[in-house]
Amino acid sequence: MYLARSLFTLRSSVGRPAWARAYSAEGGDALKFSLTMPHDALMHNREVKAVHIPAIDGELSILAGSVPTVTELNAGTVAVENDDGSTERYFVAPGFALKSDDGNLLVSVPEACKVEDLDPTSVESGLAKWQQEYDAASEDEKKAEALIGVEVHKAMKYAIDSSK
Repeated sequence: MYLARSLFTLRSSVGRPAWARAYSAEGGDALKFSLTMPHDALMHNREVKAVHIPAIDGELSILAGSVPTVTELNAGTVAVENDDGSTERYFVAPGFALKSDDGNLLVSVPEACKVEDLDPTSVESGLAKWQQEYDAASEDEKKAEALIGVEVHKAMKYAIDSSK
């Protein structure tokens, strides 16, 4: 009974059921996107149509009217749909994405680059190196470190292969 009363109270306070899909009431048609790293910003408040991000629970598409969100990101591809219909693809290291109610999306990662700037040969050799280190590791810490290298290089390889 307490749960039902709590949901009714929440529904009354926001004007919709607590479990209903929410959309932002603020912001216009354009999403303002920023892709930042500690040492650089690849984009800052650029107006775009949509951004597709590698959220920890799967790919997530963000539009200007999407509900405010904070999510952890896996290593993977951020695809930016521009207003002119073109798409830019960036490879990002794990990080965070914050979508505010006013139509701003901030993706903050330690490293990022355009997918086209990834060198397929270096990615393949890096994957082989980290896989070998993972197979040879006997300590849990070394195995975990090598597994991160394997997963990031697999994500880079996937980004390269899917852009062809």
